[in-house]
Amino acid sequence: MKYWILSVAISFFASSALGNECLHQKYKKYADLQTQWQHDYSNLMVANHPELKEVTYRYRDTQLALIEQRFIAFTIYVADAPEKIQTEKPLHQWLVLNPSIKNELSLQYPKFKISDDKVELYNSLGDHKDGDKAREVFRSEVAPSQEFSRLLSRFNSNVSVLNDTSCPTT
Repeated sequence: MKYWILSVAISFFASSALGNECLHQKYKKYADLQTQWQHDYSNLMVANHPELKEVTYRYRDTQLALIEQRFIAFTIYVADAPEKIQTEKPLHQWLVLNPSIKNELSLQYPKFKISDDKVELYNSLGDHKDGDKAREVFRSEVAPSQEFSRLLSRFNSNVSVLNDTSCPTT
């Protein structure tokens, strides 16, 4: 009986560890896909409108900081509070990071604080002088283009495959 209980306990912890590693790898792939999407979108925008390079890269860098922030929060949760990860939802809804949660994570985890400060720095820059022009060019030229549609379709397809990938549960 003692060995059976020990066997079940080892099996439970091994399954939990494998499940958490799977979740980590799945979310890492998602963050990588988001990062690649930001680079692809920015490269497309700048290739067609080099005069909008500064505003495009500022937008990209802000999004990359947010992706990094969410990934750091995820790594904290997968290690310390996996119940806070809403894995029954699509990947983009796994985390809830409202201001009070960000504040709590910043107080407890220095790495998250650094990331949050970086996001806040980007947000404090305010609107770029070419922001309206960049949004208009995006709406009128970039979004309707076949290249943008191809890039977005590839991103959405890859995310869909990830969403359909399951991890072991405990």
